[in-house]
Amino acid sequence: MNALDGVIRRERVWLDLVTMRFATHPGLRRVFPEYLIGVYHAMHTAGAVMEAARQRSLALSSECAVAAQLVEYWTRHIEDEAGHDQWLREDLVAVGVDTASALAAPPSLGGVPWWEAD
Repeated sequence: MNALDGVIRRERVWLDLVTMRFATHPGLRRVFPEYLIGVYHAMHTAGAVMEAARQRSLALSSECAVAAQLVEYWTRHIEDEAGHDQWLREDLVAVGVDTASALAAPPSLGGVPWWEAD
């Protein structure tokens, strides 16, 4: 068991409670598409962010043992996460969202820069 498994086991009751509150919330049909749009943008940019981290780790790897170990981690993790944005796009279509317009621009973050993947 790793540390995360221990935390999940310890907090399982609260995680289940939060999940049930989310799934049964009366406004779920209204807010869930907005939530999926936000997650889509996070997933869509994740590959580019992780690749930047991989490249930086590679650049530092000859001087830093931690960076050297992270190169392999980022390489694997990028592969593991690939395509998740497409799953979210499919989920949005399934709940009736016009993805052409809904995903045309990244979300507004109140002036905080958004990482552009493309």
